[in-house]
Amino acid sequence: MTFCGAHHRFHAGCDRTEARRFADRDSTAAQVSGSLDPATTDEIVIQIHHAKPGTDHPRVMVNEETVDWDHLRERLRDIFAIRVERIAYLEADDDIDFQDVADVIAIARIAGVDRVGC
Repeated sequence: MTFCGAHHRFHAGCDRTEARRFADRDSTAAQVSGSLDPATTDEIVIQIHHAKPGTDHPRVMVNEETVDWDHLRERLRDIFAIRVERIAYLEADDDIDFQDVADVIAIARIAGVDRVGC
């Protein structure tokens, strides 16, 4: 699994066409107005951001909702409980420790997410 700077995601590989597809998806999502409630949004994006000073874990968001690290598994389980397609996308700040990314992937899989991608 590698980090692709083209769209700030970890994944198995990326080519220019794929990077362009994600850039288009991101710009389209930014133009759509309305609620980004994870329970009603088609795509679920787990974002990993730098930790606040004095905390053990990075900040995590599910779409636009901040989720406490200790409640991430429960929140993802709630979101994906009623979904047929259990896919989450992962975004991370450029210099997030890979172990934190691996931990988020493991938490998502335990919560019932079938695929974690970019």
